[in-house]
Amino acid sequence: PRLVAHNRHQAMADASTHCHSAGQPKRNKNASPSQALVLLLMSMGCAPCETRPNRVFFDSYGSLLRTNAAQPDTNLYLPMYKGEVLLRRQENSWRSAMLTESQARGYASDEGCITARVAVGAPGAALTEYAAALESKESRAPAFWLLDVSHLAEPPSADTFGLAQEAEWRPLRSGAGLSVLDNLQDDDEGALLATARGLALWHRSHGFCSACGGATLSKREGAIRECVGCGARHRPRLDPCVIVLVTDGNERCLLGRKAAWPKGRYSCLSGFLDFGETLEECVVREVAEESGVAVDRQSIRYVASHPWLFPRSMMIGFIAQADNPDLGGNDDELDDVRWFSRAEVAECMDKSEQDGDLHVPSRVSLANTIIRRWLDKLA
Repeated sequence: PRLVAHNRHQAMADASTHCHSAGQPKRNKNASPSQALVLLLMSMGCAPCETRPNRVFFDSYGSLLRTNAAQPDTNLYLPMYKGEVLLRRQENSWRSAMLTESQARGYASDEGCITARVAVGAPGAALTEYAAALESKESRAPAFWLLDVSHLAEPPSADTFGLAQEAEWRPLRSGAGLSVLDNLQDDDEGALLATARGLALWHRSHGFCSACGGATLSKREGAIRECVGCGARHRPRLDPCVIVLVTDGNERCLLGRKAAWPKGRYSCLSGFLDFGETLEECVVREVAEESGVAVDRQSIRYVASHPWLFPRSMMIGFIAQADNPDLGGNDDELDDVRWFSRAEVAECMDKSEQDGDLHVPSRVSLANTIIRRWLDKLA
């Protein structure tokens, strides 16, 4: 993958240089988001696992620039309608039916339409090259914008947008079977579309101020909403959620399943943070509630994170070891929890729900990343 190993190792190395000899990180105002996360987890006693080049889905590894300091040289729009995205099929994969400024102008100027800048493509990135092809001109920094038309009675057709190719509205993910996210031509497009979808849902659900009840307006290129009455500013929020693979120190891992899931699907245990709770406390509590297994708090190790904007979660992944592997009662949230051997899990990694046998979530899920790193003994 594009400079993945170098970038992630460099982020870890840079973060480490800012730590005291006692292991406590200094504040670094210029730290990147990846460095800041490493420092935060180190300060909480979570030793990051060694970084490896196997990609985390929804992490563009610098291909998408989120900072407002990035200066775009062209604008492209991502159509959204009530949570669905407009897509083109290309052989066995999907691509976003992005609109040029001229194609989007008639809708973007509509008072009921919501626009927001999602990201800027980095020079040389695959999405930047795709944008240049759509614009038929060289572009080194295209800005990708949400174009949410959910206020319309019906979703616009491809020809209404002036698209020459056929396109269709599709949800990014589905409850069963492989989803659009599993079949995008470029994984970075998944990060882009998921962020756009999440922003669209946030804007539509925050039309009024929680402080005074006044109407809110989109400001700062869609990054915030501001109350016209009291001036309060509202920003998108993410709900932190831990996801953890528990091992027994004897080549087994703990997986659970919900009754609503397809037959044979098992995954890591997970749960939302309670108010005022630390990540470590949440890991220990969730595992105990869902399986009855006691986790050795000192064994908790950070693996990776990714946003899960369905609708607004931030998944924070860990591996931990059981202090006592005995299964006990659970809170009935899961239909089944059990220990699986490394060999059993390795055999099921390439299986899907169509097989009807044991399988884990697809590579889109952080659970898949954590399990693979455990199998490869990278974590």
